Amino acid sequence: MTIERGTTQEVRITIKGWDLTSCDIYVTFKQGAKSVTKKTMDSVVFSNNATKIVLTLTQQETMAFDNNKSGLVQARWIDQNGIARKTKTAAFDVDLLLYEAVLVKDDGGE
Repeated sequence: MTIERGTTQEVRITIKGWDLTSCDIYVTFKQGAKSVTKKTMDSVVFSNNATKIVLTLTQQETMAFDNNKSGLVQARWIDQNGIARKTKTAAFDVDLLLYEAVLVKDDGGE
C-alpha cells in the first residue's frame, strides 16, 4: 500500500478469519514518531471469511507523514467477548509531495 501525501485517500484493508462488523475497530498508521489512528470506518463488511474495511484519510492526515519513507499499519479491536485483538503489522510506503499545502475548493466568491 502507498500513502499518497496531500490527498484525500480511501484505504482498503482486509482482515481474514474475523467478522468485525459489530466491533469498534482502530486502524493506526505509524511512521517513526508520527502516527494517525482512525476509529470511524466508512464501511466494514464481512464476506468470504474476511472483514473488508474502507476508511478515508484526510489531506492533513496524509501530509503528516514524511516523503519517500515507509511506515507500518495495524488494526485493533474488541471482539464480542470483550477481548482485545490485533493484526500483525503491515508495511506501507509514502510517496513524494511537492506542494506542501492543504488544497481547498475555490467557490468563486470574494
